[in-house]
Amino acid sequence: MEKLSLPDEYLEFLKCLNKHKVDYLIIGAHAIMFHASFARASKDIDFWVKQSEENSQRLAEAVTEFSGSPLDPSTLLIPKRKIEIGNGEFKIELLSYLEAAYFDEAWEKKVLGNFLGEPAYFVSKDVLIELKKLAGRSQDIADLERLKTSETHEKEQ
Repeated sequence: MEKLSLPDEYLEFLKCLNKHKVDYLIIGAHAIMFHASFARASKDIDFWVKQSEENSQRLAEAVTEFSGSPLDPSTLLIPKRKIEIGNGEFKIELLSYLEAAYFDEAWEKKVLGNFLGEPAYFVSKDVLIELKKLAGRSQDIADLERLKTSETHEKEQ
């Protein structure tokens, strides 16, 4: 796979998530790149985070450590909430709810991978395909074609 230049902030944030044992799955473009083994432009990194009181507390601790700004843990418990961190050269999006799937079911199928040398949990290829089908944008349709023709290299966890 072609190497992309990614902001150091992505790696630092991922380290904070892992340190605080946040239940998350990388979705979106970075999951496509992981499963289809090709470089694709992206303006952000997307994390699907489990919506629970315990996970909200862990996420708030991770965000506070990363950004220096406190996050109220109850923010993640708001239905269909999206939290954005950063702008310009890097943006992190935290999503607690997706129409196409339930987190616990997707978590059971998670794939342990590597993101810039750090262990990371990615949404499984089959769940990612369902998410892309539901989104239906032109980029999602292109991503679906790449996913369907790619060899799977994942190790189910």
